[in-house]
Amino acid sequence: MAESTIGSLPAVQIMQNADLLALEQNGEAKKLSGEQLSSFIDRQIISVTVVERAATATYTASYNPNTGALTLGIPRGVGIASISDPVVSGLNKTYTITFDKPASASAATKKTFVVKDGNAITGIQAVVDAHTHGTLDHYRILFSEGDPFDFYVYNGEDGYGTPGTNKPLVDGTAAVGTANKYAREDHVHPIDTSRQAKMLKFENLTVTNWGDVQNPPFADFPKRGTISCPGVKAAMFPIVSFDAADATSGILAPNAQCGSNVVYVYAADIPSSTVAVKSVVVLPVEG
Repeated sequence: MAESTIGSLPAVQIMQNADLLALEQNGEAKKLSGEQLSSFIDRQIISVTVVERAATATYTASYNPNTGALTLGIPRGVGIASISDPVVSGLNKTYTITFDKPASASAATKKTFVVKDGNAITGIQAVVDAHTHGTLDHYRILFSEGDPFDFYVYNGEDGYGTPGTNKPLVDGTAAVGTANKYAREDHVHPIDTSRQAKMLKFENLTVTNWGDVQNPPFADFPKRGTISCPGVKAAMFPIVSFDAADATSGILAPNAQCGSNVVYVYAADIPSSTVAVKSVVVLPVEG
């Protein structure tokens, strides 16, 4: 067979996996298959394109291995929270991008894309992420090779949540809730009337309006005086502490009763001087 130059050989139109080439490795002649050559050649991300979508739209992420183009579709007013380290399977590297969760979503949205045997994304940085309406948030994608890629996300009005219009709920069984609307800072919770009232305490008072009372509740103490105690109800139970001299005089009854916004004390006779009260503790009564 006559010798010929490489230039005189016919050109290969399409390289197949089963095709063989000759090469020298460590001083030895060896064969190289088309499949081995294909896996040796890196395919890398050539470009990253960010497409702004409506605030209510879904997230998208797609990678074209033929052109090396990565396209990210991000709703307006929402940025990228993180990007995971790649999961390697053979020649494929799978990345997961986690986007910020908008107010209308119940969970963060995640998208994955696959890069085959190419330049890897090593991280993502939030250069400026003020999330302020009318401004741009600045993000940067870092690659294992080559320059980083910067892109910006506009914080639009649609990115804001919606305030609730219903009144806050009364305390109950704990729950995380499902509503997408937020509560304003001056909201007020209603009083839970099903719960026991709190204890009331009053100090440094005096007894007024002494007089006779028919059918006194305590024997031998027919005189009744009044202590003003706002918020007290008739069903509550009072504990009254007098000064030592009055408490040991034998004139005042050891027990008292509650009325509407008052506590009644009783005496064997109307005291000749002002009766000082150190404290009145009123306890709620379950019923």
